[in-house]
Amino acid sequence: MIHIKGDKNIKVVVQIVNSKFSDDYKSYFEAGISLIKNHEKRNSLAN
Repeated sequence: MIHIKGDKNIKVVVQIVNSKFSDDYKSYFEAGISLIKNHEKRNSLAN
């Protein structure tokens, strides 16, 4: 979170951007994490 003193409008915009980003990309991050976990499982099984 970016804190800017004396300008509430910028802070609000940053919050909106952050929430939009998390809404749009949360599923992508979760999919990526599950792919990495599956890949690590496969590697440990191979070893």
